[in-house]
Amino acid sequence: MRLQLETETSRLLFILLLTDLAFLFLHVLGKTNILTSAMFELETNGGYAEIFQYIKEFWIAGLLTVLFAARRKGCYLAWTCLFAYLLADDSLQIHERVGEYLTQALALEPAFNLRAVDLGELLVIASAGGLLFLAIGSTYFSGDKEVRRFTNRLFVLILLFAGCGVLFDMTAFMITWGHPLWDFMQNGGELVIMSLMLWYVFAQRPGPGESPAAQHPDQHTTQPP
Repeated sequence: MRLQLETETSRLLFILLLTDLAFLFLHVLGKTNILTSAMFELETNGGYAEIFQYIKEFWIAGLLTVLFAARRKGCYLAWTCLFAYLLADDSLQIHERVGEYLTQALALEPAFNLRAVDLGELLVIASAGGLLFLAIGSTYFSGDKEVRRFTNRLFVLILLFAGCGVLFDMTAFMITWGHPLWDFMQNGGELVIMSLMLWYVFAQRPGPGESPAAQHPDQHTTQPP
């Protein structure tokens, strides 16, 4: 997939990935006890890397809101809701807290080498994700070529993000060795993929003077051809 990039877009991607690599390096230093603060570790709740993720999710949701205001297409609003939920879930630990409640309320038992609380969390993720992607799907099938192209590409990135967030997380409980490696791959992958999503959404931003009625963003220099 070739993109015709503006200088600003290229610089943003470079800065995002450079920052991600810096956090990965700081994480390694923390694990080797060169850095003593746990705030530098990727898996630390409220750590520096996690806060950076919050910032990226916030700006993705904000940019999608701008796109919806400029182009009046429901797909941008549906995607805004998804990233707003991701931000709320990550910062407030929604699926962990609700998953723990459901585990007790439904008396879930361990299965498939997963803890009962893991099953509860998966239930929350599946329910919330199902509703959000139902909304996205409805705008996809009723949308035009621009909507479908945008959704196709962002959906691929979401699948990769989910693969890091769920696959490696559950693998750590199903396989008894390599836990630090699985955690590093999960958190590092999430950092990089979220940066790619912010970069892609930023590349779709309205051009100068684009009105709310504008229906041809394909002419924008940052759009995929």
